[in-house]
Amino acid sequence: MTPDNIYNEMVYHHHDRSRCVKRNTFVIVTVLLSVALLLTSVGWLATTQDNEGYRNRLENMYLESYHDLLDGVNDIEISLDKLSISTTHAYQVDTLEEIHLKASMLVSSLSRLSVYDQTTSNTTKYLNQVGDYAYYLATRLTRDGDTLTPSEKSSLSSLGEVSTSIGMALREYRDSVQAGEYLLDYSTGGGYADAFDTVDSSIDYPTLIYDGPFSDSRQNKTPLGIVGDVISSEDGLSIATTLLPSRYREELSYRGEMHTLYDSYLYTTPTGDVSVNLTTTGQLISMDIPYEEGSKDLSTRDCVAIASSYLEEIGYKSMREVWCSIYYGTAYINYVYESDGVLIYPDMVKVKVSTSTGEVIGVECISYIFSHTSRDIPRATLDEEEILLSIPDMQNVSSRLCIVPDDDDEVLCYEVYGEIDEYKYFIYYDASTGMEINILKVIDSEDGELLL
Repeated sequence: MTPDNIYNEMVYHHHDRSRCVKRNTFVIVTVLLSVALLLTSVGWLATTQDNEGYRNRLENMYLESYHDLLDGVNDIEISLDKLSISTTHAYQVDTLEEIHLKASMLVSSLSRLSVYDQTTSNTTKYLNQVGDYAYYLATRLTRDGDTLTPSEKSSLSSLGEVSTSIGMALREYRDSVQAGEYLLDYSTGGGYADAFDTVDSSIDYPTLIYDGPFSDSRQNKTPLGIVGDVISSEDGLSIATTLLPSRYREELSYRGEMHTLYDSYLYTTPTGDVSVNLTTTGQLISMDIPYEEGSKDLSTRDCVAIASSYLEEIGYKSMREVWCSIYYGTAYINYVYESDGVLIYPDMVKVKVSTSTGEVIGVECISYIFSHTSRDIPRATLDEEEILLSIPDMQNVSSRLCIVPDDDDEVLCYEVYGEIDEYKYFIYYDASTGMEINILKVIDSEDGELLL
């Protein structure tokens, strides 16, 4: 019975009582209402404290990742500088292996800061590149018993300049962190974003590829691939739980709405190590769960089958696998949208599969979200044979039609893959003019596999 009902019941049965009784009734009603208000306030305070406690735990995790990144980038910068003057085989191999390991660890630290993906994509690219290049060089030196060539040292020096830029940006932001500024700010898109302002697309990376052609491309400033009506955060939670293994579903909860270049919902477990990010229309942007040991030893073919089935189930259809690399028990598989037999490289989705458990442990759909749209694909003016005749020295050649990003535009190209002087290349020819659009040199290892 509500306080109002209590009051009405008392008046109905005791209307002939004295004013003193009525005053007492009023007091009782007032007390009951006050108690209800107090209980509501206590509940609100408990909820607020719980949210604040979660925010503080999450912030501490981000601070730890930030400082790991700051120290690690500095270590890589110093190691690259040492390699520029090193002349001995053993020292170079040891240092390159240390850089590879450090870069791999830093990618993990950076992934925990990547709620707002567009702020860290170039730094992630750098860490992947310097780590994989170091691994490639260490493998070559060990195999050949050789030392670094002047050309290789020059490439490492270029990567060292990027490391210096990132380190300076992170150090400039350190004062704000020490002054108590939150690294994470749900309302503005992440306080730490300022630390990456100088790490932008103008950085000139060596044109070597490790994780697939155009794996870091996204030329659009606004997302073209977001479709559908806005849903509630509760409906989003229902969608997010279906994307995870069953053991994580009950722990997942809504953590806030993000306002960046697009609006999205963030869902995490209490520790923050499991996360799902959806557009406010319910499309998956990213998903990440921890790597766990298992008893399986899946092949590339097995991992691709698992990833393909997963994408189909969550609504990313007509996707074609184009690249796979396996590192330390995780298969990294790139998919692109396929339309009428033409690969659309800007519409890319990346999937991680554990080779030891067979679970999908990560998905990243940023390029697809920004680039996917209905396209009128032009017809190729030139025949494939005309293109192949222009590169007689290439061996083991294969080719296919694709659309690739080119500055702020997209171009229909023949993607030609093959070997020249024992090195592997992707060469992209405009399918209408025959002009070379791009040339990518593959830094390959036994861990990488091309899916052509």
